[in-house]
Amino acid sequence: MRELRGFSWQYYDRLLDHLVLNVKHGDQIKDLAISHDNRLLATVGVEGHCALWKIENGELVTRVRPDHHQFSSVSFSPTRLQLATGDSNGLINLWNPNDMELPLQSIKQGPRVRRVRFSRDGRRLLSFGEQGPVRIWDLATEKCIAPLPSGPKGSNVAEFSHDGSLVAIGGDQGKIRIYALPETTAILEIDNGSSGAIEPIQAICFSRDDRRLAVGGEHGFYRLYQTSTGEMIGEKHGVQGRLGSAFFLKEDQLLATTGITNTLEVHELDSGNLVSQLTTHRLGEGRATLSYDRRYLAIGSGDGTAKVVSVAKLIEPQVVWHESPVRQLQFSEDGGSLFSLAPNGEIKRFQLRTGSSEVLFPAADAGVRQFGFVPRLGRLFRGVPEPVIDYIDLESQSSSQLYTPFHSLAGMYVSGGREKLFLVSRRGVVLQYDAKETQEIERELSLESETEATNLVGGENLLAVGFNDGRIVILTQEPLAIRKTIETRGEAAVFAFHNQSLIVGTIYGDLQIHDVSSTSASEPRVIEGHGAEITTLLPFPDGERFVTGSRDHMIKIWDLRWGDEISTLYGHRRQVFSLALSPDARTLASGGMDGDIHIWRTTHE
Repeated sequence: MRELRGFSWQYYDRLLDHLVLNVKHGDQIKDLAISHDNRLLATVGVEGHCALWKIENGELVTRVRPDHHQFSSVSFSPTRLQLATGDSNGLINLWNPNDMELPLQSIKQGPRVRRVRFSRDGRRLLSFGEQGPVRIWDLATEKCIAPLPSGPKGSNVAEFSHDGSLVAIGGDQGKIRIYALPETTAILEIDNGSSGAIEPIQAICFSRDDRRLAVGGEHGFYRLYQTSTGEMIGEKHGVQGRLGSAFFLKEDQLLATTGITNTLEVHELDSGNLVSQLTTHRLGEGRATLSYDRRYLAIGSGDGTAKVVSVAKLIEPQVVWHESPVRQLQFSEDGGSLFSLAPNGEIKRFQLRTGSSEVLFPAADAGVRQFGFVPRLGRLFRGVPEPVIDYIDLESQSSSQLYTPFHSLAGMYVSGGREKLFLVSRRGVVLQYDAKETQEIERELSLESETEATNLVGGENLLAVGFNDGRIVILTQEPLAIRKTIETRGEAAVFAFHNQSLIVGTIYGDLQIHDVSSTSASEPRVIEGHGAEITTLLPFPDGERFVTGSRDHMIKIWDLRWGDEISTLYGHRRQVFSLALSPDARTLASGGMDGDIHIWRTTHE
């Protein structure tokens, strides 16, 4: 079955590559922690049990089931192998994780403990309950050195700064209170929200330099505040719903958040753009923690599972951004970079390992619609609808132009293997150029149409010219001649060759499969496709599958022989405009209306 699912199955399999560990605690996970040496994961569920797991192999080390109370929170010391737990009976216990029979220390907080957290030097611990102050404990003396007021509704979250000089507290009242230690002085009180709307707080984290505070809210916003002034310096609203956790990553350039929509998302802070997204938890809960060395994230789920995720793999871009609708995409010959075309003619090249980009073609005056790349020549062509084709040699960065004998163009196709450039005018005249010499017309063919041409696509020794009355004329490239005409009754939105078939995506979301191997007319095979117009489609090189994108935001992978939908890839929040497949067919790129380019990677052919 796995082999039949092909690309999409392998893509979802590959998400597991991010996972270092995936264990089943049992019931909904309330809290979890990673030991300072990254060897142990501790989980606490709503049933009140505490479990310890070996991160190396997922082996259960121990599970503690108290008789007369419940564990409610857990935290590992950052400096030694020591575990702190908060209990329903109001106790904070310190344990040796290798011997969970009796605690090493017990501290009486009073009311039920909701959360415990170590300071970065391991000398202090904070705790809080359903109501009342956040308490700071000196572990050497077991004394409460600072009861910090948290407001009439209590706290949802409290965190130490990295240097231990600050504590930030947030709760349902929507106020962030920042206290200075050891003086326990209240230095800031911030209303979490904008335009006068105060939002309850679910997550707080300090940047590594402690200059910024990230706050996740009840309504799906994360906001950035300066810890020196309380000024809000950034705001982003996502689709994760209520946020559960937030963490700065990659030298504070990225922010990872979990929400009730079952995903872990990473955003670039300067732009707010999504970098990657993983489905990590279920049933609306996603409690998370970051290891002290920032190598791993652990996420606890509402279904009782806990996952440990590699941060290095998490921040490898799954989404890059062109900042405008992505009209066309194409991979480089080695698959390591991706070319992207915006409606204004700007072409960018993205390095997929890093997400970095460079502009190869600046914006043009006219609405450029197509580009093509000839790998062996290292030459990139850009054109349509103006009768001038721009091209650039990527190695020398020299650019030039090809002037055509037409007033306007309808389409352009670059055959990388044959190193040919094909153009079609609005009046249906097809021209063939050598992609290296460019200035001389090699061949010319008039299709003698009474309606305007709209598009030109190519395949193996084939070309297809679309007209606005719904006709598609099939041509051979060698020699340049008409093979047959296909009638689509004006329903064609996009089309592409797949061996000896022409796949037509319609304005209604259906797919038509036309046989182009003969010159005689035949009825197409029709497949029910998307719920809206198909905007882009692309064949796989195996001759068995193809992929489509639509205004319904979805990407679907199809079996050509049987017409079955293999799977659907979700990720775009608006319509999909373009698709590209790497030469080894292991990476699919999809471009959307918002300028988001999703990178779907697999590990197998």
